[in-house]
Amino acid sequence: NLEWTFGLNRKVPCIDLSDGNRTVILYAAANVALLYDFKHNVQKILQGHGNSISCMDCSEDKRWVATGDKGHGSCVIIWDTYTGIPVQTIFSIHDDAGVVALSMSPDAKYIVTLSATTPQTVCLWDWTESSDEPLHSIDIHPTHNLQTYVTFHPTNNHHFVTNSESQVLFHSWVSRVYCWFVQSDHFHCKHVCSFTATSLGNIVVWDPERPNGKNGALKLVRVKDRSLTCLTRTQDLVVTGDTAGHVRFYDNQLNLINWYQDLKVGMVTGVSIPESNKYPDDATIAAKTFAVNDFVVSTKSAEVIRVETDGSKVTLIFNEHDSAVNAIAASPIKPWLCVGSHSGVLKVWDYIEKKVVVTRVFENRSKVQSVAYNHNGLQLGKLKCPGKCSTECYIVVVIYAYVAVGMTSGLVVILDAISLVEEASFHYASDVITHCSFSHNSRYLATAVEYNLSGSHKDDLKLLSVERIEQSALPLSIEWYPPVTKESFLVIGNDHFKMKLFNSTTKMCRKTLLGPTYGSPVRLMSVVPPAPNTDPSTNRLLAYATDNKVGLQLLPLDGNPHRSVSTIAHPSGVSRLTCSNNGKFIFTTGGKDASVHMWSINQTSLRSVAALGGEDLIPFYGLLEGGRDGEMFGELENYFYFAQLRSQGLNATEERAASTVVQLDQVPYLMRALGFYPSEQEIEDMLNEVKFSRYVDSGEYVDTINLGSFIKLYINHRPAFGLSPDEICNAFDILGRQSGGDSAVDRSELLAILQRKG
Repeated sequence: NLEWTFGLNRKVPCIDLSDGNRTVILYAAANVALLYDFKHNVQKILQGHGNSISCMDCSEDKRWVATGDKGHGSCVIIWDTYTGIPVQTIFSIHDDAGVVALSMSPDAKYIVTLSATTPQTVCLWDWTESSDEPLHSIDIHPTHNLQTYVTFHPTNNHHFVTNSESQVLFHSWVSRVYCWFVQSDHFHCKHVCSFTATSLGNIVVWDPERPNGKNGALKLVRVKDRSLTCLTRTQDLVVTGDTAGHVRFYDNQLNLINWYQDLKVGMVTGVSIPESNKYPDDATIAAKTFAVNDFVVSTKSAEVIRVETDGSKVTLIFNEHDSAVNAIAASPIKPWLCVGSHSGVLKVWDYIEKKVVVTRVFENRSKVQSVAYNHNGLQLGKLKCPGKCSTECYIVVVIYAYVAVGMTSGLVVILDAISLVEEASFHYASDVITHCSFSHNSRYLATAVEYNLSGSHKDDLKLLSVERIEQSALPLSIEWYPPVTKESFLVIGNDHFKMKLFNSTTKMCRKTLLGPTYGSPVRLMSVVPPAPNTDPSTNRLLAYATDNKVGLQLLPLDGNPHRSVSTIAHPSGVSRLTCSNNGKFIFTTGGKDASVHMWSINQTSLRSVAALGGEDLIPFYGLLEGGRDGEMFGELENYFYFAQLRSQGLNATEERAASTVVQLDQVPYLMRALGFYPSEQEIEDMLNEVKFSRYVDSGEYVDTINLGSFIKLYINHRPAFGLSPDEICNAFDILGRQSGGDSAVDRSELLAILQRKG
C-alpha cells in the first residue's frame, strides 16, 4: 500500500481547496494526486493513473477535481475531494494518447480536454452521464501549433479558450473562432473576451466580437518589466505571477490594486485562490478595500507557499527537489530516510513523523547521484541514574554515524549522519558515482563508477576474479541472499526474467528460477530486513523493482508466480529502491519525476495470495499449456516414461520396471522433446542444480529426478515467453558476420557450433 509520497510535480501547479472547514491543497506527484492537509500534516492519496499526471483542475466550489495523464492506458478521473473517492473515469481518452490540458466548468458539469496527439483534438465531456463518448469533438489544424492550455468562460459553459505559445483559439459549442495571441488566457468580461499574459510583461485584452469584425487587440498594457509566467482570476480581480516571484492583483481596467513582492520564492508557475463569501480586509495605496482569500503559490523550483492576505504572512508548505531524485538510503538504526537529487539538495526525513530532520544544499548545485549510511549502531546496556532516582534508561550510542554521498562529477563526500556536516571528501573519479556501500564494520567504503575495472593500475582496486555467469542474458541486479538456506548465495536477476542463485565461494550456478513477469525484468533488488525480535531465517521477503513497478517476493525463491506481487510505482521508471530498518516499509524514487514513494508491507496479504494460488505443483501446472489436464502434460508423461525405457535400453528383452524417476542424463533429451533447446552451459547448470540439491544437507549427490521436480525444472529454465523469430534471426546475423558472408553460416560450421555450445 502507498503510505506516503515525498516530493511533487512542479510542472503541475497546486490547487488550494481550503475553506472554513479544512486547510487542504491538491498537488501531483508521479502518477498520484494528493490531498494534503498542511495544518495537520495528513495526506490522502488519490491512486488510479497508470501514467504521470499531466494536468488537473477543480470546480468553482472545490468539491470536484479532475486529473488527467498522457501515454498508453491514459484516462481522466473525477474525484470527490472530501472523500477522495473516484466518481467517474474516462478510459483510453483521445485514442489512448491522453491529455496535455483539461478544464472543468465552474458548475463542474462539463470537462474540456486537449489531446496529446498530432494533430490535436479538443473534446467536450459531460462526465455526469455514463458515456465514454464526448458531447463534441473537433480537430485543431496543425497550423495553429501545439495547444497547451484550456479554460472555460467563468459564467458561460458554452465558451472556452485554448492557446499555444503564439496563438489563442476561441471555441463555442456552435462555432469556433481562431486568433493569434500568446501565453495563458482567462475570460474576464460579460461577453467573450480574454486577458493574455506575455513573456515581455504585457497583458493583452482580446475581444473576438469587435463591431468592425476584425480580429485584433482592444488594449495592450505594460504591467511588469519581467516575463509573466502565470495568469488567473479571482472574483473581479486579475492575478499575475512572474519570473521574479512576485504576485500582483489588478482590477478590470488593469489598474494595480495590490502586490506581494517579498515572498522570497522562485519563478511563479501557479496561483490558486479559493472562492468564498468570507474575505479578510486589507488596504491599498488608494485606500480602497482589498478583499481576497488566502492563496497558494507554486513555483518552478518546487516551492509551495501559502500567503495570508490579512497580515501578509507567508507559510512555507513545501520546498522540494526540482530536479531528478536518484539517491535514497534508509538509516539502519533510526526512522530516517536520506534523499538526494540533481538539484544539489540532500534531505533527511523522519518517515514516521513525516517531517524534515535536516537539509543540506551543496555548492554550485552539485548533482547527488547516490547515498549510503554506514551500518554501525549499538545499544550499550542500561544506565542507572545516580542518587535517589531508580529509573533505568537505555543509552544508544552511534559509532561512526556517517552518510556517504556520491556526485555525478565523481566527487565523494562523507557527512555526519545527524547534522550533515562535511567530515571528509575525495575526488578520485571523473565520472558518475552510481553506487556507494559501506562494509559491515564500516571500515571500508566502496563506490562504483565503471563496469570494467580490468585496466586498473598500481595502488588502484584490483579484481580478484572475473566470472562469466551468462551466455546471452544480461545481468541487471544483484543482492546477497538472506540466510534462508545453509549455503551462502548471491541472487542475480537478468533480462530474461530469471533469478539465479550463485554460490558465493565457488560461483557455481546452483539454481535458476522464474522471476516476476510483470512487463519488464527485475532491475533493482533489496532484501527486506527482518522484523525486530524475529528469526532472520524465516518469513523473509525480497523487494524488487522493474522498469516502472515495485513488488514483493516471498523467500525462498522457487519460481511460483503466486509468491510475488507488483504494482505501478513510477511511470517514468524506478531509479532506486531501499527498505526501512524495521522491515515495514519500501521506498522508491522515480528519477525525473522528483518524487519518493513510501510503501507499507503487508505480509499477511502476500501470503494469502500465495496460499490461494495452491500448494506443491498446482501453481506450476497453470504455467503449462492446457494445465494439468492439457495435451502438453500428457505428452510430458509419455516422454517421461519413454526416457525410462531409454535408460534401460530400447532393445532390452527383460521385463521393464516402471518408476517415478528418470536418470539425470535423460533431462536434456526431455527438454528438447518439449521444444526447449538449451545450450551446453544451460544443460550443465540444470544438471548441477539437481545433482547438488541435497549435498549440503546429506553430503550425497542426486542422480535421478521425479516428474514433479522435472516440471519445476522445465518451467524455471525455459524462456519465460518462448523464443521469438527475431532472436533466431539475430543469432544468425551474429554468426554470419564471423563467416564474412551476408548473414550466412556454413552448414558444417553451424553443426559444429551446435554440438560444441548448443
